[in-house]
Amino acid sequence: MTGKLFFNGVNASSGQYGLAPMSVEDLANHIIGDWARASGQLHTLKAELALRTVNELKILAIVEVLVTDIIGFLSEKDVTADWYNVAARRILSILSGDAAAVGIGDVLLLSEQLKEDPVRSIASIVQRLHAGQGSALAEWLLGQGDNGRTSLRSSLESRLEQALVALQRAYLIAGDVAFQDDQGLLDLAWIGGFIGELEQLPVESLRTVAETDIVVKAHARLTHDLDRMADLHYARGQMHPQLRTPWRALFAAEACKSWRALIDRLHDLLLEIREAGIVLSAEELRRVLTGWLDELRRRVTGHLGVVPWVDPRDLAQTGWGIVFPARTSRARRDALLQALAQLLDRRRAQAGGFFRIFIDGEGYRPGDTAGEFLGRSPRRATAANPADPATSGVPYYLLLIGSPEEIPFEFQYQLDVQYAVGRLDFGSDLGAYAAYARNVVAAEHDSFKHSPQVVFFGTEHQSDEATSLSAHHLVQPLARHVARRAEHIGCRVLQVAPAKATKRNLVKLLQLDPPPALLFTATHGLEFDAGHPDQRRRQGALICQDWTGVPGEVPRESYLAGEDVTDALNLRGMVLFFFACYGAGTPRYDDYHRSAFRAKAQAIAEAPFVAELPRAMLALRDRGALAVVGHVERTWGLSFLPSGMNRREIAPVRGHENIEVFAATLDRLLEGYPVGAALDYFNMRHAAVATELTYLYDKMTDPPSLADVYRLAELWTANNDARGYVVLGDPAVRIRMAPLRSAISP
Repeated sequence: MTGKLFFNGVNASSGQYGLAPMSVEDLANHIIGDWARASGQLHTLKAELALRTVNELKILAIVEVLVTDIIGFLSEKDVTADWYNVAARRILSILSGDAAAVGIGDVLLLSEQLKEDPVRSIASIVQRLHAGQGSALAEWLLGQGDNGRTSLRSSLESRLEQALVALQRAYLIAGDVAFQDDQGLLDLAWIGGFIGELEQLPVESLRTVAETDIVVKAHARLTHDLDRMADLHYARGQMHPQLRTPWRALFAAEACKSWRALIDRLHDLLLEIREAGIVLSAEELRRVLTGWLDELRRRVTGHLGVVPWVDPRDLAQTGWGIVFPARTSRARRDALLQALAQLLDRRRAQAGGFFRIFIDGEGYRPGDTAGEFLGRSPRRATAANPADPATSGVPYYLLLIGSPEEIPFEFQYQLDVQYAVGRLDFGSDLGAYAAYARNVVAAEHDSFKHSPQVVFFGTEHQSDEATSLSAHHLVQPLARHVARRAEHIGCRVLQVAPAKATKRNLVKLLQLDPPPALLFTATHGLEFDAGHPDQRRRQGALICQDWTGVPGEVPRESYLAGEDVTDALNLRGMVLFFFACYGAGTPRYDDYHRSAFRAKAQAIAEAPFVAELPRAMLALRDRGALAVVGHVERTWGLSFLPSGMNRREIAPVRGHENIEVFAATLDRLLEGYPVGAALDYFNMRHAAVATELTYLYDKMTDPPSLADVYRLAELWTANNDARGYVVLGDPAVRIRMAPLRSAISP
């Protein structure tokens, strides 16, 4: 593997990376340049680190070989949870020197880590022992904020998120669930299955790791909503006698002392409701239980976006708004409103009183921050609070109209942290705006359904480590994830092998009838020098497997550009996700040159612009896409590789990629969430990384330590990378798949 940080852009003229791969140290110098160099200590620290790690790396290599063999041998037998618990207790006993002092919570925590990845867990223990890092080892083992804890928490959050989605789909989705038997009573099989699935959720493990009482918060939501169910008690104080005992038990504080206690009491209540012969409203019960599980999910994932009492799938609750530049002339404003009339009429009918048009003085004003725009009277929103259109006057879904010169990318990034934001920019082409509006309305017609096909298309060019990383650490694990979830989601997966990821085959995929519901691509994005005559119309084009990687001009037939989007394609109702440099757009200045010293800012375009390929796909008459998710500026391996995997002394290990943000986003898209709400996971990542970056800046010493230099480089890169994922198109559009059984095979 590599010690370099990769940009995926390939220059069209030279066939070389647009910006050469650089080490973490080089990027750190890029960021804090003169400061680090002036200290004169960075080189010394690096040399010292290299000397100290040589023997350690050899020991680690030996340990990993031995442990791999042991785990391989054990895997051939029936390795139960008891084995991991016993191993965890023995390891902790050795480390503490006192078996009696080992707590059950510590055993369970380490046991979970061993289950997740025994080889890496044991190697990490040995590494810290060899380095004399006692406090770091204790933190990692006992969950006090080190990378092991972060990784475990992330894994548990992802597992819980996926399990909750599957559970709700299996037991709570209208039309697919038998809540009641022939007498209208709660069905015993449904009660048993639902409670059984709840018991399997890893809530207690996550509760321990996250140090937050998610059970208490979710319990409060459940009891609040149950209390409002008239079917249970008809009038205040007039409850059915059989329900009083289980009702009080569920509402008591003891019910939320553990997840199992809460589930047991809910089980008792549901059984008593059946025994009492009470006929419940299936829709009301579904609403209560769905709201409870949604609240649990929000407490676990730190979900931003809408407030908990607003359903992001219901525009009547979230609202919908369109934002124009304040300086739009009256003639252009009227022409755009007319062109978008079909879309506006539909969203007005769906959003009702929460429909807004921000125009003239209420639109985006030059220099606006998200906070200034949201808080301008009569609006009462703030950039730091989740969206609540009922109190703030600002809808959750916001569609920006105009180029990034008129409404900057930076404003879109800021607004997108809490709101679901999309953009349409077809310049002066009013016909394109009208075509997009018609496409959306047609795709949302009741009779239209997408094919339940999800396609993964990724290249891997010879001797090209950037696409090798994305092929093996992003596309493959992401496709496996969706394939595992396919039965629950109701889709099937097609992964195009890198050798077949040619332009011809990509075009064939885009000609299918019906088209796939979702296409995910991971390729190089074509890049041009500022001022090049082809930059605006071809930058961000998708380089396919046809490109040989030979230095020199990239052949036109090897990449898909906007001019290839013709009436022969069928993108109707599709959502496309491009992992490619400049796949969504290009800023004027290189974000990775102006971090600490703005004087070094390098212009990479004469003006910022939206990429032509997604513009053409959205504007395709009668057959255009609903939305394209892409990246502004360069993409990075840090999008999916964990911290440290780009350093020279730590080689990436397959299976340790971080695809949770991508996986969660695709899950939401395929579950029918609007695309803007599905992208919340990228916004959450941006917010989390930005917070850590700010903290690091505050605590850095002068001169900085080598560890801080490494971390600064990674955080700066990850921050700019995470914020760069944007939605082109209406953020309220969603995938509507046909049932899997009736799908037509491509």
